[in-house]
Parts: sequence; structure tokens; C-alpha cells
Amino acid sequence: MVLTIFQETYKEIGGLLKELGDEKSAEEYYLKSGDWQSVVDMYRISEKWSEAYRVAKEQQNDMAQKKVAFLWAKSLGGGDAAVRLLERLSMFQETVDFACQNKAFEFAYELCRIGDQSKLSAVHLQHAIQLEDDGKYDEASEHYIKANCIKEAIAMYVHSQQWEKAEEIARCNTAL
Repeated sequence: MVLTIFQETYKEIGGLLKELGDEKSAEEYYLKSGDWQSVVDMYRISEKWSEAYRVAKEQQNDMAQKKVAFLWAKSLGGGDAAVRLLERLSMFQETVDFACQNKAFEFAYELCRIGDQSKLSAVHLQHAIQLEDDGKYDEASEHYIKANCIKEAIAMYVHSQQWEKAEEIARCNTAL
């Protein structure tokens, strides 16, 4: 991004104001420069999560909004507090999806166990796909089965020419 002299100056002033601890004024100048990401980072680093989320939302940047919601929920240590926050923000499903996309499966499982157990199988499926992509077939198989996607586990083993494992899963799950 090519910055004009004004944008560069505004950004520099924003940085100086941030260093002086005047975050509200720093926000104003960063936004004048078009650098809303620095505002989000500034508030995130100082753990002013509601401010970081507000700026991300005002910029109508879905990815930034999801990332801030995810990091904010994680900063609460997960659990009930994280689920309540995400429900208040109407970002529960988006955060579970973001966690899966960023390989934070344990956090996604925790959110679903507390917030919506019906989403657990979708998380297991995403985890299985990731593990299969990583060549971790036995672990992937476990998650395919937990996601009730037995045929996918069999297909994975067939595709990797592990016939005995494919047959074993088929035998153990005859209700295909």
C-alpha cells in the first residue's frame, strides 16, 4: 500500500501518541492514515478487547472480527466465560470455525462441549480432514468415527492402500 505524505504523517503521529499512552488519540490518527490494523493490535496488546473488537467490526472486516473474537475468548481461558462472550457477540459459530481453520481444535472442542454439543461432530470432521492432510491416518480415523463419518475413514484408508485398516473399520461399523 502506497501511503501519501499525509497518511504517513498521521500514522507516525498515531505511533507517538500510542507511546505516550494516549490510545484514543492514537486511534484517531491511525484511522486517519487508514491503518485500522494498528489500532486493533494496539488495543489487543493492552488487553482492551472490547475496543479491539469495536474497531474490527467498524471496519467491516469479517476476518479481523473473527480473529479478535477468537483471541478475546482465548484470553478468558476458554470455558463458560468464553462461551458467554461469544454468544453475546453473536460470534460463537464463527469463532468455532475460525479455531478449526487455524488448527486450534482443542479450543473448538471446549467451546462446543460447553456451548453447543451438536457442533462437536463438525469439529471432529474438520480435525479428521486436517489430520488426513498431515498423513496422520490413525488419528484421522478416530476423528472421522467420532464425526460419524465412517465411509470417509474407510475411503481414506482405501486411498492410502491400507486395505486391512479399511476392512477393520468396515467390520466394526457394519451399520453403513
